[in-house]
Amino acid sequence: MIILTIALILFVCFIIPMIFRGINGDDLFSPTMIAFFFLIVTNVPYLVSMAMDHTLISQLVRWRIPDYELDISIGYYALVLCIGVLGLLLGLRSKVSNIIVKPIPVFIGNESQVRYFWAFVFAVLIGLMGYLKFIGDVGGFSVWIQNLQNRAAFTSGSGYLLTLLYLLNISVFIYICTFKYKRSLLKYLILIALVFGVAFIQTSLGGRKPTLQLIFFCFIVWHFGVSRIKQIPLKMLLVVPIALIYILVIPIFRSANGPEYYLNNPNYLISEVKENVGDLTHELSYIDHYLLVLDHFSVDNIWLGKSFIDLFYAPIPSSLFPNKPPVDEGVYLRTIAAGQDVTPPTPFYLMYPSSLPPETFGTMYMNFWIPGVFVGMYLLGMIYNAAYLYMIKSKYNLYSILIYGNILLNFHISNLRITQTLTNIIIITLFLGIFFFGYKKKYRLVW
Repeated sequence: MIILTIALILFVCFIIPMIFRGINGDDLFSPTMIAFFFLIVTNVPYLVSMAMDHTLISQLVRWRIPDYELDISIGYYALVLCIGVLGLLLGLRSKVSNIIVKPIPVFIGNESQVRYFWAFVFAVLIGLMGYLKFIGDVGGFSVWIQNLQNRAAFTSGSGYLLTLLYLLNISVFIYICTFKYKRSLLKYLILIALVFGVAFIQTSLGGRKPTLQLIFFCFIVWHFGVSRIKQIPLKMLLVVPIALIYILVIPIFRSANGPEYYLNNPNYLISEVKENVGDLTHELSYIDHYLLVLDHFSVDNIWLGKSFIDLFYAPIPSSLFPNKPPVDEGVYLRTIAAGQDVTPPTPFYLMYPSSLPPETFGTMYMNFWIPGVFVGMYLLGMIYNAAYLYMIKSKYNLYSILIYGNILLNFHISNLRITQTLTNIIIITLFLGIFFFGYKKKYRLVW
């Protein structure tokens, strides 16, 4: 059953998009190419690993779904996913995207070398100040590093402060765009140092996804803002093993032993990495989350949109509203996985203090069952395409590229991703609006 499931998902996520290739032409970073690339990467490798070793499946799944039902559950997941993929394709082809984009003005595109310079300087300074303030508030860098396994508790109430760190990412993207004016060896070296510096800061916060997204986002900005990438250069494939090692090492450093233990005992670190190689595909996939959703929810207990009510509480600081429900629906799912039946709105403090993000697939199934998955994926494709069309309308200025990249890499029809994406878009709009307000139809390139 798992082998058939893999074949079905490959067909739906690879062959069918090739048939519909004309949606966005041959653009390597079109919404169609990126969306289906992530669908394949987050599904097929883990399913292959799962077929060879069932122990990779989370215990949270295995205690709810017995082994003899696992193949049926995975087959059901594949069926619902294919229905969602069909919705995604139709959304990418939807004419509604044009209707959405048409009235949106191009109002942040007055770019020049001088404006890039000052925007870059202020983005770095504000981002660094936000990071240093956060580290100071938690007791210093050493205290923070030694408590990475408890980072959720340490970051509670610091959401607005941590949003300033996104300006460090923006500083990298701004610097990349200066390459359309002038390129030199020194600039390339500064860019590499800048990417590694921001990646270190993002990694020090205990996460992997922001760093990996930063690198992928850099390719998007270069592709649309500097020079089109027709194909990925072979030398860039060297990034893949580095990324894989990075994915494996960061969870080890977040463990209770802490980074100090492994830095003092490098042989143990190497051993841990080898033992965790089999878990790599599991780390890249949310299939376990989706299997839990499909097992727990049916037509009889779906939420009928109640989880989206929690969005209205998102702007309120938890310090002012102790009974605030979680912005992340994954908290509900993690609590359900632990055996407690909860429904929105439930205060965060009454639930498991962790999350299993459900993304569009899980959130829409929890609320509206199978039709919800189709509609949610359709909306996702429509929004992806609208962001792409707005970037074309804006003649690929920096602002439109950042909006497009944020939506493609972050946005899902879920409270957490909606909040995160809107927050990033607000920061981008306010910050870039200060420096690039207005629209210049022609760029004067200086080489």
